[in-house]
Amino acid sequence: MGQLQLVEQGMTVEEYFESEKASEIRHEYNNGEIYAMAGTTLNHNNIVGNVWAAFKGILRSRGLRVFFENIKLKVSDSCYLYPDVIVTCALKDVSGTYVVEHSSILVEVTSKNSDVKDRGFKLKQYKTIPSLQYYMLVSQLECSVELYS
Repeated sequence: MGQLQLVEQGMTVEEYFESEKASEIRHEYNNGEIYAMAGTTLNHNNIVGNVWAAFKGILRSRGLRVFFENIKLKVSDSCYLYPDVIVTCALKDVSGTYVVEHSSILVEVTSKNSDVKDRGFKLKQYKTIPSLQYYMLVSQLECSVELYS
């Protein structure tokens, strides 16, 4: 995913959810700041699709659900992000509508613009999720996969 652009400050979580309903593009939310997400490349989209399909094929029979790109992740009461792929087995998440709260696996496909944020800010945020077991970084620039557990 590309660079995020700060578009608004001081928004409440409730205002964020309302604005997302009417928005054509996705935004990430962190402590009142709203960041517009850049579009993806064909390569990024292809990699995300392949990771999603591989996980879905392996994990569905084990009761886990796999979501990609357009599902929000609640990291905390003040942080909502859009990972590229989310795996969850929590019943609340499986029966939810827009937000996953108890992820087991998160995947980000990195680019030259997102690499620093994915390895820094997002890694730090994701480490705070009690249910998270694995965080995977997949490079779209080289044949490289990193797994944090």
